Amino acid sequence: MLAAPTFNLPPETKSQGGDPLGLEAPNLRLMGSVLSGMNNTVRYVRVYALLCWACWQASQHCEAAGIAVGAPESQPLFRNMLEKVQLVITWAHLHLKDTVHLVGQRAPNFPTGDDPVQLTLKAFGIGGAMYMDPGQYRPSVVTYFKFLRGIGVWTCADGSGLALAQAMNASLVQSPL
Repeated sequence: MLAAPTFNLPPETKSQGGDPLGLEAPNLRLMGSVLSGMNNTVRYVRVYALLCWACWQASQHCEAAGIAVGAPESQPLFRNMLEKVQLVITWAHLHLKDTVHLVGQRAPNFPTGDDPVQLTLKAFGIGGAMYMDPGQYRPSVVTYFKFLRGIGVWTCADGSGLALAQAMNASLVQSPL
């Protein structure tokens, strides 16, 4: 038992980062148990809508061409469609101030003129993470919200994923752009 109050001396080194109490890890674990699949990179609902729309469009194209979704010949279509949509999401939002944390925004080769460009990650100088990577939107779009299902070939889950894709399609069809 202490006879009088005591005070701790301040630490000799300053806190590194934005969590001086050291609660980041427990908070992230708690968030993971409550919101499985959500992480600190998930910020924009429009990304979910466009990812669902891209997968739905690829499925529609496969059905129209008589290609079974998931068949080996369908995989390049899905991969290319997702790559292009992910590039367009980032490119279209480069000028908006509220989207500073979108994946790929620091890519060196985003065109500024009106010249035609090839929509590939390589052409834009992107070699890092994209939206369907495990550290980005994939855990929440597949596990938490269950908008998409599959591995490699992502398809809209019946219900909310399909509804989101169709709502995005209706919005894009009505867009003057």
